[in-house]
Amino acid sequence: MALVSADVWWTASDGYPIHVHRVDPVGPIRGWILLLHGIQSHAGWYQATANDLARKGYSVWLPDRRGSGLNMADRGHVASWRRLLGDVCQLLYRAAAERSQRAPQAPIVLGGISWGGRLATAVAALRPQLLDGLTLLAPGLIPRIGPTPWQRVRLALARRLGIYQRYVPIPLGDPALFSDDPKWQQFIREDTRALHDVTTGFLFAGEDLTRQLQRLREPLHCPVQLLLAGHDPIINNAATRLLVQRWSPTASIHEFPTSPHTLEFGPAQPAVVETLANWIQTLPRISALP
Repeated sequence: MALVSADVWWTASDGYPIHVHRVDPVGPIRGWILLLHGIQSHAGWYQATANDLARKGYSVWLPDRRGSGLNMADRGHVASWRRLLGDVCQLLYRAAAERSQRAPQAPIVLGGISWGGRLATAVAALRPQLLDGLTLLAPGLIPRIGPTPWQRVRLALARRLGIYQRYVPIPLGDPALFSDDPKWQQFIREDTRALHDVTTGFLFAGEDLTRQLQRLREPLHCPVQLLLAGHDPIINNAATRLLVQRWSPTASIHEFPTSPHTLEFGPAQPAVVETLANWIQTLPRISALP
């Protein structure tokens, strides 16, 4: 199937310009998929999956989170978790407007990869009317890697003192954490768009997103899919599985035994795409937007 690939820019409600890479099929659209990347990565890491899904008839949107990828302003920084939530919601409104013109009954699916899984789940929980399904790919809901106790104390002190723009290294410097393949490890090592430092404000936003999710008492409104990497040194798969089942007792859960944390960079990438596409085909439209 022929594809149309484009880099587009849109302006967030606070005036911040945000880059979105989108891939569309030429012809009818079966649905819209928005994929949110991880803390260090960006839209460019997931080109193969975007192309494969578009060949199956889906419009795939890969936004760079503000301060990441091609978004150079305020590198590695965000003012609050609400700002991140607002950015994603604006994109979902745009997708709904496009759907109303092109395929009114097609689903809109929000996906979260690694750290992006935390943000995607918060959107699904707090703005359920905006999407028809949530897919989580090795989501950073319960990570194995995080701040040490001393670093947590320092972070809490920085929040109390209102220190929001002090830069902190992301503790994921080894490319082997993301992939077992030397080719992809070299790609990560040489990637000039990857993020290696974030501000304390960004870390506060991540903590606040986690607190929002900890307050969830009701099941998520939409269908949920969880895709786990069997060879994942970053994510606690067993705990993540239990957490997602609590939020969505009927969640569709698949684990790819030989895959590294970044499913895109492992041998099961084609199977991941097939599993995701097959699940989307089962989704009814439930979102409240036109």
